[in-house]
Amino acid sequence: MLLLRIRTVPILSFDNLYEILYTFNMILEEKIGLIAGKGMLPVLSAQGAKKLGKKVYAVGLNSDVENEIKKYVYKLKFISTGRLGSIIEFFKRNDITKVIMVGLIKHKLIFDNIEMDDRTKRMFDCMKDKKADSILGAVCKELQKDNLELIPVTEVLDDSLVPRGMLTGKRHISRQENEDIMFGFDIAKRVGGLDIGQTIVVKDKSIVAIEAMEGTDMCILRAGEISGGGFVVVKVAKPQQDWRFDLPVIGMKTIKTIKKAKGKILAVESGKTLILEKEKTIKLADKEGVIVVGI
Repeated sequence: MLLLRIRTVPILSFDNLYEILYTFNMILEEKIGLIAGKGMLPVLSAQGAKKLGKKVYAVGLNSDVENEIKKYVYKLKFISTGRLGSIIEFFKRNDITKVIMVGLIKHKLIFDNIEMDDRTKRMFDCMKDKKADSILGAVCKELQKDNLELIPVTEVLDDSLVPRGMLTGKRHISRQENEDIMFGFDIAKRVGGLDIGQTIVVKDKSIVAIEAMEGTDMCILRAGEISGGGFVVVKVAKPQQDWRFDLPVIGMKTIKTIKKAKGKILAVESGKTLILEKEKTIKLADKEGVIVVGI
């Protein structure tokens, strides 16, 4: 007598099926956190992450965050710069494990008596100094304490690094201009090594201006007032550059500022400088007669 063994398959209920599909979707879906300062870089970062299929949970640090960012984020919450504990709690509550921190956060905020939560106060109390790298490094350590990994923005904007060579095409660099670039590059690296700034303005092998807490644009405008124009702007990464934050960035605003100050050349470190809206920026530079070169 032949006996057949029949395996019974349990019937899935709607609730069971929903749970399986939800779990499967959570496995496929990758979330990413974004700490957004001022400027277009946070917007382009959110856009890049969304193109890669990531769900972006953003914290806007101030009201200056571009409104356009709302197109590319799944959730946006504005939290004061001094409330690091609330920022971390927002990411933890939304099951975020990886975070990008981009955009302008004015260093001079440390003089503005901003309201701080207990976690931020403790962080500042433990710092050896208040240099930009020290502050950003301390923030990174606080994130790590809650298993939040700070990752480089290049993971979502890997095609935005400046290549070596001429980016604009209307004229070549003269011998004297090239000497100014090389002179400025060497000094900019030394200044960057001290964590003072990333930008030097040079004219006829004279240092016209050095970027400090005021930022690149103000440095360039100050150089225009001092020199009367015709200068070279050199922007580099710091020798100890941490790719997770504070990468040098240029864009259309940089070109407009150089034009306003009557500068003539923007030389930036290739492979280590982000260029925002590359095609538009180069087109504008050609139109305004500003040479852009990756060195």
